[in-house]
Amino acid sequence: MAQAIYTPPNYQFFTPSDFTYKSLQDSGDFRLLRGTEIKKSILRLDRRHKDIAQLQKNYLQALDDGYIPLMMTSFDIVTMRVTNPSFLQDQTFRNFFVYTLQDTGAMVSLYRLARSESENLIERIDARLGT
Repeated sequence: MAQAIYTPPNYQFFTPSDFTYKSLQDSGDFRLLRGTEIKKSILRLDRRHKDIAQLQKNYLQALDDGYIPLMMTSFDIVTMRVTNPSFLQDQTFRNFFVYTLQDTGAMVSLYRLARSESENLIERIDARLGT
């Protein structure tokens, strides 16, 4: 049970790199790309990364606002023991596990979609370059 209580705040986030896209935008070179489908794919992937970042931000906010304060007042991290058993019956505590399951499921779906879109973009670029 202690491991389950300690799991939600230890979620590992995905951090996409958008340096190349921002560089293309800032320099004006993005408009020089000839392939309309490649441009659309880059924009779609950037939007997907922004969606992931927003979901992750919302999750962290929920942790900071609700779960962590509740956990810190009722759970001893050093000994990994519940210090206030009524904590386990708290509505916020119980709901957070359902929220975590739903939210991480949505994030995993977006990760998979972003990965698929990244692979498709690479294939389009390779086809355009003839590699």
